[in-house]
Amino acid sequence: THYRATCRPDEQNLRLLDVLARQVTDLIEAQQAQEALRESEQRLRDLMDHANATVWLKDLEGRFLMVNRYLEKELGLPKDQILGRTVFDLFLEAEASQYDANDRQVLSSGQPMEFEETQTEADGEHTYIARKFPLRNAEGRIYALCAICTDVTERKAAEQALRHSREDLNHAQAVAETGSWRLDVRRNQLLWSDESYRIFGIPRGTPLTYETFLFAVHPGDRALVDQKWKDALQGERYEVEHRIIVEGELKWIREKAELEFDGEGTLRGGFGTCQDITQRKKTEEDLRELTLTLEERVAQRTAELEQRAAQLSRLHEELTRVEQKERRRLAELLHDGLQQMLVAAKFRVTETRRRVQENDAVQQNLNQIDELLTQAIETSRSLTVELSPPVLQELGLTAALGWLADFIAAKHGLRVDVFAAAKAEPCSLDLALLLFPVARELVFNVVKHAGVQTANVTLEREDQNLRLKVTDKGCGFDASKWQTMCLGSAHGFGLLDVQNRVELAGGKLEVESAPGRGTTVTVTVPL
Repeated sequence: THYRATCRPDEQNLRLLDVLARQVTDLIEAQQAQEALRESEQRLRDLMDHANATVWLKDLEGRFLMVNRYLEKELGLPKDQILGRTVFDLFLEAEASQYDANDRQVLSSGQPMEFEETQTEADGEHTYIARKFPLRNAEGRIYALCAICTDVTERKAAEQALRHSREDLNHAQAVAETGSWRLDVRRNQLLWSDESYRIFGIPRGTPLTYETFLFAVHPGDRALVDQKWKDALQGERYEVEHRIIVEGELKWIREKAELEFDGEGTLRGGFGTCQDITQRKKTEEDLRELTLTLEERVAQRTAELEQRAAQLSRLHEELTRVEQKERRRLAELLHDGLQQMLVAAKFRVTETRRRVQENDAVQQNLNQIDELLTQAIETSRSLTVELSPPVLQELGLTAALGWLADFIAAKHGLRVDVFAAAKAEPCSLDLALLLFPVARELVFNVVKHAGVQTANVTLEREDQNLRLKVTDKGCGFDASKWQTMCLGSAHGFGLLDVQNRVELAGGKLEVESAPGRGTTVTVTVPL
């Protein structure tokens, strides 16, 4: 029997029902949250286990909280033997120290970081790129460290093999004096091998275009090379020999190329080679000249050959005599001229000191000293003019310093940067003839003693003085002792000679240097 009765709960029962409903709801929501968390953790484990990299999670003490199957496979251990342990329990000490130091660096910085780490495994040493980053809670505090470590051993080996292959290719091209190039006609981009840069004398890495290449070709051959390339674009064979000029030297280049097309048959550009055939051209020219010479000699009579041989012999003897005579003349000029006059001047000064109290002879001795010194200066100037390069007298001191910089760079590998003020060119040829050998001697000192690859030469004007400065950042020396050092060393004679010549012209020489801090030599002379 069923019956229905109306019941109205009182206020206290209503409150109890409400509390009970809330508790049931909280329990349901908690179960749903736990289920969602389990599903999320499972998805995370699935992602970690299927990742082709080592993935792990550590607490702030370095203990593993979570690892994936990749790491289990690496270590050959099940997960339960890894969790709760540190790298010092699982890896070699040196490797563990490396990993731990990197972990601490990330935790200290609070930022994601990337490291290259090595690990010894059964088949040898492996290299990993480890991307490590901290994990933060809702309050922003770091509570764990996570890492994804990718094995790049094969990639590193491939990169090294590629690098060795490229080095072998560059070496082979250098031995064969043959470079390679590729021109992308769509972007007008020209790529050269290292040997191509060397052949053309252009710094490696310089951006290149077709126009850049064409500009490097000898002006007399540009039209030919340009037409050959245009013909190649129309299907003709590209093979041409042309000239280039590298550092003032004429070279011959032989080029060959084939066109390249993409999958749809559209022209991409060309790939070719450039070979230095300068020596071959020289040999061919020498052979042609030799052939002509032999033909002429065959046509000549024996008497003419004997007469020419006799003339050449006499010419050789005469040149030898002239050379020796010139050498003796220069030696005698230095020994019997300048040195004897300076010795005589010194003797007269000594005599004057002894007789300084004898007033009647002082004037005569001083006049003789003045005359001897004047002759010495004139002799020095004459010798300087004879030994100066033609550019000095034809174009002036500034141009001569530029010539000197090129000469030093070519002969000794020292780059000399010349800085000459607009109004620094001396009006007097005598002053230019004085300063040029000074600059030359000072730059040669840099070559011999500084141990650097660069130096600066500065020429400037200040009021009524002209200042020449030579600076380097080499090994330096104790400037307070340079004169004493020079007296005891053959290397120092040049610097003392510079000082003497400058002081005779009414100027002065200053040396600023210290061990390990370079050297600056300043010469100041009146205009």
